[in-house]
Amino acid sequence: MKKTAILLVLLAFQASCTKEDPIIKVGVVASLTGNYSVYGKRAWEGVKLAVEEINAKGGINGKKIQPYIEDDMSTGQPAIAPIDKFINVDKIPVTLAMIPGTTLNLISKPAEAGKMVLFSSLTISTQSPSSGEYAFQALSSGTLESILLGKLAVEQARGRKNYAILYSNDIYGKMSADVFKRYVLEHRGEIVFFDFYDQGKQDFKGYCNSMAQHEPDFIYIIGGGPEVGAFVSQARQAGYAQPIFTSSMAGPELVERAKNAADGVIFLAQDLSPLGKVETAVSERDK
Repeated sequence: MKKTAILLVLLAFQASCTKEDPIIKVGVVASLTGNYSVYGKRAWEGVKLAVEEINAKGGINGKKIQPYIEDDMSTGQPAIAPIDKFINVDKIPVTLAMIPGTTLNLISKPAEAGKMVLFSSLTISTQSPSSGEYAFQALSSGTLESILLGKLAVEQARGRKNYAILYSNDIYGKMSADVFKRYVLEHRGEIVFFDFYDQGKQDFKGYCNSMAQHEPDFIYIIGGGPEVGAFVSQARQAGYAQPIFTSSMAGPELVERAKNAADGVIFLAQDLSPLGKVETAVSERDK
């Protein structure tokens, strides 16, 4: 929340310097529905809270902030038209983007063409937009996540060394899987299973059966809450007692699908669930 508020203030100051409107317009594109909604909804709540706090104190230079919100539906394409509207109709100079890397890559090009600052506070990717000077990424590269989980997995191996990697078929998933794989191999581990799944996948029984043939000591799954939750539940039902690592944030969808099967799953990111049933398992020394 605080980070979002700070970013919003900085962006609003920039907007106030370039426009003489009675209000400060800030575009917002977030994944309010779809696979990444657990992130997008929380980010949008943070933006609204920041706007309320700033406007309650008189705004910025006497101007109130007015956010314009659009949903990319976690797929990217629905965000292209709103970006064009932000630029050409609403005349918005800056947009906050709480979206996955695929969406950022799609909308950064029209943002560049329209000279609209695009600031992503959610995207974690090593593949930054190549469109020019107007798109920015706030979070550190997802490479750090995968290295930390790789380090944790290697430390806990204790003589076991076979790893299975299952990743979402998108920029973030591919990047994280490759980095984790490289780290494990550099530390004398072996990758016995390496495969991907498409967004929205809910039946992982085939993957569980394939993994069983290779007898992994550790499983690393990358993706959104609903898919990770479904996999964890089905893996435990299939008799997998091995440690499961994931870069996914825990959230309501994951908790609902995984139920008690999520016990013992090692998450890098924080729990976003109001139920508080899944705990972050990265040690303090790695933070």
